[in-house]
Amino acid sequence: MKNSIVLAAVIFLLTSFSCKKTDDNNNSTDCSTVICTLELRSITLQVTDAGTNPVILDEYYTVRLSNNDTINRGSGASSMVDTGYYVIVDDGYQMQLQNKTDNFKFYGFQNNNLVVEEAFIISADCCHVNKESGKSKVTLP
Repeated sequence: MKNSIVLAAVIFLLTSFSCKKTDDNNNSTDCSTVICTLELRSITLQVTDAGTNPVILDEYYTVRLSNNDTINRGSGASSMVDTGYYVIVDDGYQMQLQNKTDNFKFYGFQNNNLVVEEAFIISADCCHVNKESGKSKVTLP
């Protein structure tokens, strides 16, 4: 019985504080009191051609529009890019965006030509980044 009460208390505490963005008065959470999960979240965009084959971009990057911060710059093939998936933002950027929402734009190039330009609205709580709006997949002609 005692173990059940302790387990219930632990579960309550984890669900009450885990990744909570605001309190009941809609104020920002003091992130020092938040317990985060250990997962690593990434917001990705899949780029394919009309035949649903993965598109490998020569160059790609994401820009945070409010401050022109360029992130996730890459070029050439890598294990994830080989599948046509590109990271827009991941939890490595969470601290810069913590408890805020902002506009981002992903740019992808082939043969020095811009072939992908997609807008995203991304937020972050005390633990993770979250996609508020934006596509998950783009098909190039």
